[in-house]
Amino acid sequence: MVAPTWLTISFQFLGHYYTILFLIYVALIWKASRQVKKDVFQESVLNHLVNDKTNFPSFTIIIPAYNEELLIYQTVMSFIKLNYSNFEVIVVDDGSTDKTMDVLKEKFCLVASNEEPINKIGRKSCHSVQVSKTFKNLKVLGQDNGRKGSAINQGVAFAKNDWVCVVDADTIPEVDALYKMALYILNHPNYHGIGCSLRIANGAEIKDFSISTGKLPKNHISNFQIIEYIRSFFGGRIGWDAFRATLLLSGAFSAIRKDLILEVGGFSTTSIVEDLNFCMKCYRARGRSLNFKIYPEPLAWTQAPLDYRSLAAQRLRWQRGLIDSVWRFRGLFLNPKIGRVGFIHFPYLIYGMIIEPFIEVYSFFVMVYSYLYGFISTEQLLVLTGFTLFLVVLINISALSIEENYFSRQKSLKSRFRIIFYSVFEIIYYHQLLTLLNIYATFTTFGFKPKWGYMKRNKF
Repeated sequence: MVAPTWLTISFQFLGHYYTILFLIYVALIWKASRQVKKDVFQESVLNHLVNDKTNFPSFTIIIPAYNEELLIYQTVMSFIKLNYSNFEVIVVDDGSTDKTMDVLKEKFCLVASNEEPINKIGRKSCHSVQVSKTFKNLKVLGQDNGRKGSAINQGVAFAKNDWVCVVDADTIPEVDALYKMALYILNHPNYHGIGCSLRIANGAEIKDFSISTGKLPKNHISNFQIIEYIRSFFGGRIGWDAFRATLLLSGAFSAIRKDLILEVGGFSTTSIVEDLNFCMKCYRARGRSLNFKIYPEPLAWTQAPLDYRSLAAQRLRWQRGLIDSVWRFRGLFLNPKIGRVGFIHFPYLIYGMIIEPFIEVYSFFVMVYSYLYGFISTEQLLVLTGFTLFLVVLINISALSIEENYFSRQKSLKSRFRIIFYSVFEIIYYHQLLTLLNIYATFTTFGFKPKWGYMKRNKF
């Protein structure tokens, strides 16, 4: 039976599209593996060479918090206990309606302060400034609700140090996180911002306010996200960094020069993906002279969505925020003033993240139609499906192997087999769920009132 012309063209188009996409993934993983090896070696050398720590950079850690009564004490203590000397912690309560502020007052013995902002930046009115009697480097600010970007700007206004470390209220850092970032900054003084890989804290054990054991969680949704995070960092962001095309520093944990934040006017108070929006704003302002870096080792743990409702809210927000940011900063597309970010990474956001879910659904329709109407046999269908699954699993395993070789916290053989198991079945179920969520988010982006969405919290 002769296939209709549209079906022939569809198979040709899909073949070319996914070949290009697979080659992009291969290039990113290959570059990531080389970059990780290089950075790990450089860190070991620097660690032995650096003796004088008096010239290490100073950090202001800003923790925006909205209704985080379950996690805020653990998070703040984990940063206070960092193995570093020259830093301060600023918690910004973004108009919480729960007991977040009560927990902070009780645990940290807060007293009122007459401190005034020292940096000029657009922000909401700060209705309270409190300092801790227990920890001299801890300050708590209060403002009316204005979203995360607004809370970060509030913290920046009071920041005394040269580098601002932006984190989430559900982030637990490694105890030497700031020290390792400082080594990077000393070795590369031209950097304007440094991000890092992240681990998922779900299931992990905490001892003395730091992660002691990276156990796998018991629920499936968290394990699927572990695979996704490993692939996105070791098969994505670190690869882009190796191509010198880093476009995003994660809002969960990253360090940015304060003067850059002030130069671009701070973080957006309307965007629901303030980290991506901020990075694009920086590229628009600085162009190819901007230097962002991804530190390959996971320096922080973050609590991933614990149920499907929270997952859906997060991913809808991410996809809508991505599309909104790409549209707002469409001038970066193929812009020679932006360099590689404009020529390869920005176009990938459109090619591999915005239109890909629609291509995936269309490819499923083409396969089913071709099989039902006899244009492909059962054997051909099985071969095509099996080959596709093999390639995706190969990408997952490749990213996992990089993490396993250099930074693995999964010591037991059972945990490693579970990780492999989830990496195989992630594509069959979890990935399909995200595809549908991304399609829905795309159709509802414009005309949709931006909101953060529901997020279930559990104590660490």
